[in-house]
Amino acid sequence: MRVAVDIDGVLTEFPAPLAWAANEKYGLSLPDSVFVDSAGFGISDEIRAWVYSDDGPASRLEPARSAVKFLKQLIDLVGSENVCIITARPEASRQMTEDWLSSHGLSGCEIIFDERKVDRARLAGVTHAIEDSARHARDYDAAGIRSILLAEQDASGLPSSICQLRDLDAAIRSLSAS
Repeated sequence: MRVAVDIDGVLTEFPAPLAWAANEKYGLSLPDSVFVDSAGFGISDEIRAWVYSDDGPASRLEPARSAVKFLKQLIDLVGSENVCIITARPEASRQMTEDWLSSHGLSGCEIIFDERKVDRARLAGVTHAIEDSARHARDYDAAGIRSILLAEQDASGLPSSICQLRDLDAAIRSLSAS
């Protein structure tokens, strides 16, 4: 088993603070959920670059509840060589992202930056993916990668092959049973 884990909304708190900050800075009215899948919502490169810059709002997100425990359990389950973080964050945010992960006890595995998450997952031999974006979960599923979608509310219309769970504790239990 090789597992890909998303950052925003999976290892971090729900990323509404990113939308709030972008709304304030740019005079927009983006929905709270826009940074669950900012590339999929057509957020401009300028806004994404600012949000994920060294001192941008993404650098101040809090880790998700149980994120540290989850990542440690996942690495214990499959080995650090079989865990990778795949994020659609811009490559330019690499240092900030690595620093954030390290400062919150979430380092220890490869990090891949690419909006074409499924293509990169295939190249990396990923068999399972943990996401909070229904679009990415569908894409992983269509590529034959078992997808776990973390969503507190029902994301109806998803293929039955996508495992929808409420939190990281449930995700680790599901992966342990695989």
